[in-house]
Amino acid sequence: MSYDYALCAWLVAQHADSAFLHMYVEQLKKAVADNNANPANLAYMIDRDLMNRNLPQLYGSQFIGISNDEGIMENMLWPVENMEQLNARREHMLLPPMDTTGLKIYELDRDIRFLH
Repeated sequence: MSYDYALCAWLVAQHADSAFLHMYVEQLKKAVADNNANPANLAYMIDRDLMNRNLPQLYGSQFIGISNDEGIMENMLWPVENMEQLNARREHMLLPPMDTTGLKIYELDRDIRFLH
């Protein structure tokens, strides 16, 4: 039963404002350290928090949909800090390895049209 409540809180936090999300990440870190939460969920939330703050993510869980010059939506990986260590970090958080071959990566400094 408590897992159901934790999952609900995780879903709500994903769509909360940046301040709440950041606070939630800090609480989730404690829960994972105490073996009371899933490390993969923490990885997703850390990445989302970093993305909301316009910083590179750590675990490669966040993508962004953008409109290219032809008006076609493309999904791009939000930038990842130290891409060479991505799969080692993912393994530590119980996430499957990510094949980044040919994957388009969003450029943080790029002036781009976002699709909602």
